[in-house]
Order: sequence, then structure tokens, then C-alpha cells
Amino acid sequence: MMDFIQQDLAKAFSQPDLMVGHLIYLVLVASMFMRNIVWLRSLAIVYGMMSVAYRILVVVDPVSVLWQSIFVLVNLVQLAIIWWLNRPPSMTEEERRMLEAIAPGASPSEARILLSAAEWREVPDGAVLAEEGKPVGGLMYISAGTAQVQSRGRNAGDCGPGDFIGEMTWADGGGALATVLSSGAVRYAWFSRELLAGRLIKCQSVRYALQASISRNLVQKLVRATAKPVAGPTLPAAG
Repeated sequence: MMDFIQQDLAKAFSQPDLMVGHLIYLVLVASMFMRNIVWLRSLAIVYGMMSVAYRILVVVDPVSVLWQSIFVLVNLVQLAIIWWLNRPPSMTEEERRMLEAIAPGASPSEARILLSAAEWREVPDGAVLAEEGKPVGGLMYISAGTAQVQSRGRNAGDCGPGDFIGEMTWADGGGALATVLSSGAVRYAWFSRELLAGRLIKCQSVRYALQASISRNLVQKLVRATAKPVAGPTLPAAG
């Protein structure tokens, strides 16, 4: 057996056409070692193209040419899909700040999930952003302006840029824990409960990032409340 292998190897390295054939399969083996999917598919395409050329010019095999061509085409399509999903999304400076606050380090595809779920709104002074005891219907991220949080008619704090409204109840659709009124014009990103839940089901990493962001914001609100006592109970913003 060993003699046969040695003879085959000696023959392979003594004939250029056989050396090329072995080289083609070495490229295929190398692709299997790639942990990065882009490199894996790229080397697979190189292998497929070399194999097609080999089966046309050296060892004529129409069946192999057909299926290797399909193999190359499939990998080209998959590479195009990967590029499309991971292309940097176009966004405004406001959207960029929101993403950094909600999901820092999000991949381009994850960023698109959040951007597609956000609806930007502006309200004037005195607008009711949330009403105590009533469902908020979603989650708000304040981009500009400030809002006053009231519980049972008493001031319970303020929230401003970078803060969430409805963070405690958006997941289950429960009633707001406090009333939130805009203090001047307020601009915010609105995430519908149904739409956001649908997006998060498809991408658990975005869900975890959002939950972590909400937790950080709750801590920030508690720190602000401790540093600056207010009249009445201190509550998260409507949620």
C-alpha cells in the first residue's frame, strides 16, 4: 500500500498536469480551514474556477465542468448576499448617535434592523408622551429636548437626550408607571411594540444589546435621582 502511494506521489510530481490537479484539491482543502465565511467562499470559488479550467483543458469531463460551474455560481451568489447584508447602512448623525446608545458595536445588518424599526417623531411643548396607567404601545428614545416625569400629579424627575420612555412596559404592553410631558419641543425615535418585537425575534444579539442599553439607562436615571432629590417618588420614565 505504501509503495503504491509513494509511486503515485512520484508520478504526480513528475508530470505537470497531475501536479496541477493536486494543487487544485489543495486549494479546496485550504478553504476548509477558513473560519471566516468570506475567505472560505472565496477560496471555494478559486477552487471551482481552477477545476473548470482543468476539466476543459487537461482532463476533459463535461459533467464535472457543469457541476463545478454551478458550484462557482452558488458561491458567488452567497458572497454577494454577504456583501449586501454587511454593507455600511446610510444614516444621519442623529441615527448614528442613537445606534451608539442602543447597540454600540452593532454590525451593519444589526444596525439596519434597528433603523428600519425606528420612526422619528417631533412633539411640541406640553405633549403627552405617556400617561400613567395606560399602555405606551412601544419604546421611545429621546434624541433632543427634555420631558417631565409625573407620578400622581407630582414631579418625579426629568428625562432628556439618550433616555428611554416606556422601557419598563414595552415588552409586555402594560400600563405606564408615570405620566411624561414634553418640556419644550422633543424629538424622539418611536419603536412600535409589535414591530420591534418582530425584529428582535429574528436577531437575538440586537435584543441583548437593547436590554443592556435599557439597564444602563435605568442606572443613569437612578444616579441622577440620587444626586438631585425631587419632590415625590422617583420613577423610571413611564415604564
